[in-house]
Amino acid sequence: MDKTLVLCTNQSFDLIDSLSSSDILPEGTTFTWDLPISSPENAVSGGVQGSNSNIIQTLTNNTTSPATLSYVVSSSTSQGCNGNNFNLNVIVNPSAQVDQRVDQVVCNGESTSIIEFTTQNVGGATTYTWTNDTPSIGLSDSGSGNILAFTATNSSTAPIVATITVTPTSEINDITCPGEDKTFTITVNPTAQVDQPVDQVVCNGADVSVVFTTQNTLGSTSYSWVSDIEIGAGLSGNDNMNFTATNSSTEPIIATITVTPEFENDSKFCAGEDKTFTITVNPTAQVNQPVDQVVYHQGTTSTILFTTLNTGGVTTYTWTNNTPSIGLLSSGSGNIPAFTVTNTTSTPVTAIITVTPVFEYGGSLCDGEDKTFTITVNPTWGRLSTNKVVNTGGRQCNCCVWRGRNHKSSCITTYKHKGKVGDYKIWIRKWFSIPLGHTERVDKGFRGY
Repeated sequence: MDKTLVLCTNQSFDLIDSLSSSDILPEGTTFTWDLPISSPENAVSGGVQGSNSNIIQTLTNNTTSPATLSYVVSSSTSQGCNGNNFNLNVIVNPSAQVDQRVDQVVCNGESTSIIEFTTQNVGGATTYTWTNDTPSIGLSDSGSGNILAFTATNSSTAPIVATITVTPTSEINDITCPGEDKTFTITVNPTAQVDQPVDQVVCNGADVSVVFTTQNTLGSTSYSWVSDIEIGAGLSGNDNMNFTATNSSTEPIIATITVTPEFENDSKFCAGEDKTFTITVNPTAQVNQPVDQVVYHQGTTSTILFTTLNTGGVTTYTWTNNTPSIGLLSSGSGNIPAFTVTNTTSTPVTAIITVTPVFEYGGSLCDGEDKTFTITVNPTWGRLSTNKVVNTGGRQCNCCVWRGRNHKSSCITTYKHKGKVGDYKIWIRKWFSIPLGHTERVDKGFRGY
């Protein structure tokens, strides 16, 4: 009675249990068998020769296809009866097996690659079931067969790692054999993200720093940026911005900067939404050069209106005066209205006015170069004295003597001119260099120098 059994690797067979009701087994039967033969050679291990009332052995298939271990069995009874020899063929199926799948790393919103399960086993059919511990990535929690491509999802700020466990099952010779599980992962990176940078308004020549940040974690985020105009940083760059702002014009310039984040985890780079912001660079404050003024004691200055070439913002002015004695405060702001000057000395007094411009736009105050100008206040007008002898064209007369400073004066004197004696009005105007009490030759109608 030849016998064929089919089992899975690492399972035991029991000859007695495998007998059918039609098989007659006398009581006290002993089986004897030689070392079984593996086909293919060495494909099946675990079989040994022996003699016993039953053949129970655990067999292992060391290959990827079914293999047979053949026994030649003799039997005898306790009464001394010998039975016919028979062949016991045990077909040992290999364990079900699934090849290790490669881990995948994808970005949020990106499609995964199809996952096809394969095996090294030959003969029969291998099927696969799988489980997923993180269905939130867009894959159901379990299934069978290959995993089709799907759109991965991750709305968080950190990578999500889903572990997939696949279990193979093979069916050969109407026997179903399990196999070892294999696990692999699908990592879904978050969308790259950059926090909204704050708009800045700075001055020409200011140091500017823009530090890009993100809410994402467990990976690294890098940044690239482009600027629509040059403000000192260049037109493009990577990572944070550190530069000196430049604006050589007379109005604010506004650069629109677009920053693009890129998230990297496990060598997978994921893009994100651009963010735009502006950096406004104000011009250096500027004031046009005021004109110097010269006035006399108790005279009135001209109104001093400060002006600028700058536009697009508001320029304000502050000023200082190093000589308040002329009648102007030591400091102030805005234009300087006309005022009455004072100089009670006998020499000119020169006040130096320093005006400082400040340009304001977008809440940023920018200084500029000072300009200086002067207000000179000459002393009081001179006095005239009479009864001094002045040579007038060879003729002597009682006339005026200039005793003061810059002023056109006149006096009436009597002298004989061309045989006529009369009163003549003599105009005298002398400048600062004439000493007090100086006697000068004058002619009728002399109006000075």
